[in-house]
Parts: sequence; C-alpha cells; structure tokens
Amino acid sequence: MRVSKSSLQSMLIFVAFLFAFAAVFLLSRFIVRLAGVEVYAEYALYLTFGFAIRIVWFGILGPVFARFYSVARAGGAETTLIKDFGIGLATPFLVLLFLCGGFALFFGQIEIGDITLTSAGFLAGCMIGANIAAAGAVVELGNVMGRRWQAISAMIYPALVQLLAICVLNQWAIVDAENMALLSAAVCSIILLLQFYSLKATSSRNSAVGPKYVPIQKGMLKHSSTMLLWVPPSLLMRSTDKWYSATLLSSKDFAAFAIIMLLTQGAMSAGTSLLSRVALPTIYDLAEDASDPKGREKAHKLTNQFGYLIVLAGGVMTGLYLLVGDYVLTMVANVQLAEYKTELVVFSIGATLQSFALFQITHGHIAKSITPFTHYRYSEGAAYFVTLFVLLPRIGLIGASYAFIFSGIVAVALSVMSGEKVQKM
Repeated sequence: MRVSKSSLQSMLIFVAFLFAFAAVFLLSRFIVRLAGVEVYAEYALYLTFGFAIRIVWFGILGPVFARFYSVARAGGAETTLIKDFGIGLATPFLVLLFLCGGFALFFGQIEIGDITLTSAGFLAGCMIGANIAAAGAVVELGNVMGRRWQAISAMIYPALVQLLAICVLNQWAIVDAENMALLSAAVCSIILLLQFYSLKATSSRNSAVGPKYVPIQKGMLKHSSTMLLWVPPSLLMRSTDKWYSATLLSSKDFAAFAIIMLLTQGAMSAGTSLLSRVALPTIYDLAEDASDPKGREKAHKLTNQFGYLIVLAGGVMTGLYLLVGDYVLTMVANVQLAEYKTELVVFSIGATLQSFALFQITHGHIAKSITPFTHYRYSEGAAYFVTLFVLLPRIGLIGASYAFIFSGIVAVALSVMSGEKVQKM
C-alpha cells in the first residue's frame, strides 16, 4: 500500500509535535524536580528578559535572513549574507554586556513580587535567553540552506545544555536559578559560535560584493523594518505579561504560570518550529519558482494545509490535558501544581489558536508583504493585556488563562483576514 506525500507529511508533523511536547515536558519536569518550584519561578523570570531580546532582535533576524537566503544564493551573495548574519548574532551580546553592567552598577538587585533578582542572575538570564533566540535564528537559516541536521541540533541544544547544567550543579549541591543561567549561558555561547562557523564554512565562496549585494540588503532592511512593528505586541504576549503577573502572584502561582506556558505555548511553538523545517523550504521554493506561473498560488495553498495541521495537533494536546492534565502536572512537580488543571486546558486552547494565527504570516512572507499582519498582532496584544490587566488582580491565574484564549480568538479572526488579503495580491 502506497502512502501519499500529504499523508507522509501529516505523519511527520504529528511526530514533530509529539516530540516537541515530550521535550518541553521532560525539560520542565527535570528542572522542577531537581531545583524545586521556588527556584524554577526565579529561573523562569530571569529568562523572560532574555526572551524580550529574542522578540526585539532575533525574532526579526532569523525570518528575514532565511527569507532572503534564496535570493542571495541566486545572486552569488551567499557568503556575504552569512557574514552579515554573524554580525547580527553578535551585536545583542555586546549590548547586553554593556546594559547589564550598568544594571549591576546602579541597582545590584531588583524585587518583582516575591522574587529577588540579582545583577549576575539578570545578566545570565538575558544571555541564556539570547542564546536560545540566536539558536532559533540559526535554525531558520540552516533550514533553508538545506542543513536539516544542523537546524535540528540548533533547535535542541539549548534544552540539552540546561539539563546538563542542572545535573552538574546538582552534583555540586549548588543548584539555584543564578548558577543555572550562568552555566547554561556560557556553554550555549560556545556552541552558538561553533554553529555559526559551521554555516559559514558551508556557504558559497563565490560571494558577490558591492552593487550586486545592495538590492538584497535593501530588501532585507525593508522586510525587517516591517517586522520591527511586531515588537511591542510581541513583548506584551511573551515577556511583559510575565513581569506584570510576577508582581501580583505568589511564587507558587507564578511557577505554575511559567510551567503551564511552557507545556502549552512552548510545546506549540516548538512543534510549529519543527513543522517549519518541513514546510518553509518547500513553500518558499514554490513561491520563487519562475518556471511555474501558479507557484505562488500553490505556496499559499500549502500554507493553509499546514495551518490546519497546527490546529489538529493543538486539539490533540488540549484533549490530552482535558483527560489527564492533573496527572501531567503531578508528573512535573509532584502534587504541588495538580490543582491548576483547568488553567492548563484553557491555556492550551489559547496556545493552539495563537500558533495557527502566527503561522499565517507565512502568507505575508510569500507575497513579501507582511504589513497587513501587524494589525492583527497589535489587536491580539491589546486584547490579551487589557483582559489580563482586568482579570488577573481579581481572579488570579485563571484570569490570565481567560485573557490568553480571548486574545487567541481575536488573533485567528484577524490573521485569517490578513492572509486572505495578501493571497489576492
């Protein structure tokens, strides 16, 4: 019996999301069991500052360079593009060292709710978060370069390094959030450097310089300036909400918030990222195929199909949490967090909706016009934070879950409208 290509792709996507769920589950379970709920809450808060860097810089860097790689390769400018990519990877780390040095000089430590952040931990959290984000940028570029195994390794090594760090610290009996972030950041930085040199070594030596590369640079600048508009709402959705929540929730509730977001938003993001390894090279090749007049139309159609698979995967995850969510939380943190099953289910629905909506920007990348999608992103961010601001002080973490699902509904409605608009271009 022959298996169709579409069926095989569906199976691969199912396996990808299953792997993503297993990875985030094991990572959170391992850290919480060895470090404890209180340490995990502090560690998660450190990482939110790093994720803010991801949103501001690497969230632009990866998609833009990945989208224009095929253009640069066709123009003989592959090596020059990789060099610019390296500059983009290094810049935030230098800025971080300067800013965090100032933080240590003027503040020393800062209290957010029940959690006290030290200057060293703040720097370490930013560095590990930036490393995770930079690895994501390497994944994007490595994927479209056809270096699938490097893309996969770049995707998983930050999690493996964090596991290694906590094992080492546990053996030395010095497990705390600050040390975990410091050790993870140091090891990840070394691996990131090796990842970049691996990409550079495999790039074409026939690199264009001067005028031939200028149009590509202009195209990337235009594309990245549009994506920069995504920064404010994305910060609301991925970092600012954590900072605000930490000021109102107990350390236990905030730890539950961080773990639930990892098991829902984190799992869906990782699964969608793995899906992109399969989908984006094919989609972009179709869109740029000059020999096929219907290539762009086929690329849009394939994007829609993969979007439906995201919804299917999220539905399966939500069903799992509905049935055994309390058991999953018990497996992660003994019985301490089992009471948050309802929040887990609601967050799972919201994460599914948001992942589907976010994937719709692929339509914009195909049409090289992502401006229409900024409207939905701002509406989604506003819906989430306004609702969070109203509900969180009144009903606690369950209020945050309601805000999350409400913003997901807004995101789906508006992103689909934006996708239909660019498909007609």
